[in-house]
Amino acid sequence: MEAVREFTISVVIPALNEQHHIFNTIQSTGLSSSHTRGPLEVIVVDGGSTDSTIQTATKCGAKVLCSAKGRGIQLITGASAAKGDVMLFLHADSKLPKGYIDSIQTELSQPRHGRKRLVWGCFQNMAIQKFGWGMRVLEFCIALRTKWLSMPCIALRTKWLSMPYGDQAIFVLASTYKELGGFKDWPLLEDYEMVMRLRRLTPPALVKDPIVVNGRRWQKLGIVATTLMNQFILSAFHLGVPPKKLAEWYYKPTGVLGWLLRRLSKQD
Repeated sequence: MEAVREFTISVVIPALNEQHHIFNTIQSTGLSSSHTRGPLEVIVVDGGSTDSTIQTATKCGAKVLCSAKGRGIQLITGASAAKGDVMLFLHADSKLPKGYIDSIQTELSQPRHGRKRLVWGCFQNMAIQKFGWGMRVLEFCIALRTKWLSMPCIALRTKWLSMPYGDQAIFVLASTYKELGGFKDWPLLEDYEMVMRLRRLTPPALVKDPIVVNGRRWQKLGIVATTLMNQFILSAFHLGVPPKKLAEWYYKPTGVLGWLLRRLSKQD
């Protein structure tokens, strides 16, 4: 085993009206903690919050930037200001596991892809912050998808299911991010598209400790409706539907799609 490289880590968090979650999210990074090894910096990019998100993030010691609303432009803004060797993109309602910095440094230090070091990764497992048997099944399926379907030697790997999603906290070497040109300025699937490019370089480094994510969308629509909606959006994306239109369908489903989601959510 080769020596672990000491990477500095910048955590980038896009946020919009997340006053109820941003404190715990920043606390989980270990920023300004005397007991936990923390990142070089935490950058919160606010997309126009009307609540106390900015004030809370500032009090927590995060660097707060403002940008136009939209995950793509918010991630681009945060990444442009990041100074760390590694950038970790974290949702504003998620919590990182203890020791995540050591885990990331270890995973990115060891040659895994032939003799090449991996240049990006994610958290393999997710703990969903809502209880119920359905959420536990969902966690298990996510772990299987990430571990077994993301390996290039497995025939089951496909363009549709072979990659982690943004809620698994994608991290990437800053040099690699810059070489790829960064995120697209899209309102949706900017993380999915980035992962499509990253996986052409190496498989993802998988941190085993689970990241805690909020299950509010699954709870709102139900597991079946949310899963079908996600797969519908991905399928439409691969068929060439523009990200702007996909965002309209995803955030404000109307017509037949809206009716179907409402019916499914009632039965979940």
